[in-house]
Amino acid sequence: MTIEEQRQGLVDLGFTERQAGFLVQVLRHAGVCVPRQYCVCGGIARGRKAHEFFERLVQHRDATPHVGRDGRSRVYHLTNKRLYRAIGTPDSRLRRAHGLDRTVERLALLDHLLAHPSLLWLATEREKVDHIQQTTPLRLAELPHVTSTGTPGSITRYFPDRLPIGVSPDGRRLVLVYVAWQSVPVDFRGFLFRHAEVLRALPEWDVEVVALTTGDAVRHAYEDAFRDEVAEPLSLSTIDELAWYFDQLRRTPPRDRARWREARRRFGSARFRVLYRAWQTGGDPVLHATSSRVLSEAVSRGRGRFRYFETGHRYRHLTPLLDRTRAPDGGYERGNTD
Repeated sequence: MTIEEQRQGLVDLGFTERQAGFLVQVLRHAGVCVPRQYCVCGGIARGRKAHEFFERLVQHRDATPHVGRDGRSRVYHLTNKRLYRAIGTPDSRLRRAHGLDRTVERLALLDHLLAHPSLLWLATEREKVDHIQQTTPLRLAELPHVTSTGTPGSITRYFPDRLPIGVSPDGRRLVLVYVAWQSVPVDFRGFLFRHAEVLRALPEWDVEVVALTTGDAVRHAYEDAFRDEVAEPLSLSTIDELAWYFDQLRRTPPRDRARWREARRRFGSARFRVLYRAWQTGGDPVLHATSSRVLSEAVSRGRGRFRYFETGHRYRHLTPLLDRTRAPDGGYERGNTD
């Protein structure tokens, strides 16, 4: 279904055009929302219209309200299957209950999308795969993906980060969005690595970080991670040494202890830990791809951009204290080939 068809499906349920336009964005990308976002999307002042709209959602059991810890603010989770069925996604994962950290992440993401209404935001795996295959020569195997094995067989999911991708009005520029709540950008490095092939195939692109944790130190950490992963390709000699070192990590003990200690010191940063995990499944071609200068040249010519946004909103009053238990992955795991 097109977005216009999705909007009409909600109008057919009795919503106004303005309400349907907002609900489409929430149902596609977040599943949760607050009244302020409806006012921003509809270009109206906060007051009776917004209050009546959300009262209707609750009365018709389309949304479940959750009271914030201030006792006044509310987060609304759209849970009624009829809404998702109206836009062609009756089994959307956004209907499910989720943790408080995920709620805040989705609210911040929705704020960012609403602040950039000129972009077409691709939401589903199918939309992203179709767009990339229609506009680039990439094969399915070159798209970001994870494969899980089980009964009766393996399942491959594409664009597993499940974050929207923006398309500029002229279709030339693609926007990858990453919601960052960690102050240490280990997961962000993995995100960049997974999308490297896509970025190399595009004429113009942006990587946009929406940061929930503020401060210059956090900004600089993400800028440095972007520069490492995108703007500084590895030399062939470095790749050769990495291939040797990664192979030695599978051996106990390594064959050349002195060389191994030097390589361990040299390749102990987060960049190479992310690369090691990718190499475990992709082998040496993963390493050789890091020597490409396509991305660094795109950055130097302004065709590839890094953009960092500190959200202008605070969400802590909406929920109890956020879960801060997530931690970046540690070091290498010797002998682990999973």
